[in-house]
Amino acid sequence: GLYEADSKIAYISLVEAGRYFNLPGTANVLELRLEHPEEPDAVLAQVRSSLAVAGAPDNVEVLDWRALNRSLFSALAFERLVIFLVLALIILVASFSIVSALTMVILQKRNGIAMLRAMGASGAAVRSAFVQMGAAIGLIGTTAGLILGLGTCGLIDVLGIKLPDAYYVRTLPVAVSTTEVAAVVLSALGISLVATVFPARNASRLSPLEGLRYE
Repeated sequence: GLYEADSKIAYISLVEAGRYFNLPGTANVLELRLEHPEEPDAVLAQVRSSLAVAGAPDNVEVLDWRALNRSLFSALAFERLVIFLVLALIILVASFSIVSALTMVILQKRNGIAMLRAMGASGAAVRSAFVQMGAAIGLIGTTAGLILGLGTCGLIDVLGIKLPDAYYVRTLPVAVSTTEVAAVVLSALGISLVATVFPARNASRLSPLEGLRYE
C-alpha cells in the first residue's frame, strides 16, 4: 500500500539475489532498525568502529536515515521555518488587538489620565502603566495559548490520530521542541510589548488641559 516501498523493494532469497546480480551469495547491504532513531550519531560511530575492527574495506558506506532522505528533511526544515514565520505573522496580527484595546482605554480614560497628570503624575509613569497593562494582556494570552497548545499535543500523543496506510507511520507523531516553544513564547511576549509602545506614548503625551476641557 506504500508506493515508495512497492516500487523499490522486493523479497528474494540471498542465494537467488547473488545469482541474479552476479555477486557472491553474501549480503552487500545491511540495514539496522534503531530503538532510538532520533539519536543515530552514536550508532554511526559504533558501526564504523566495528567495521574497522572487522577489517572492512575503506569504500564501505555507512549512511543514516538523515543522509538517505536529505532532500526530504531539507524540505521539512524549510517548512518549519515557514510555519514559524506564519506564527509570527499571526501573533503580529493579534498584537493589533492589544493596540486597539489600549487605544480604546485611553479614549475612555482621557479624563482620568488628565487628572493624574494635573495631580503631578509624570508622562513616564502614565506610559509605564499602559505598558504594564499591555504586557499583562500579552502574558495572559501567551500563557493561555501555551497551555492550550501543549495540552492539545499531549492529547494527540495519548489518543493518537490514525493516518492513511500510504504513510510510513500509522499514527500522527507528536514531538514538542523546547527550543521552538521558547522561541514562540518569547516572540509573542516581545511583539506584545512592542505593540504597547504607540498607545502608551500617546497616553503619556496627553495634556491635562486637553483632557479636562470637556469635564
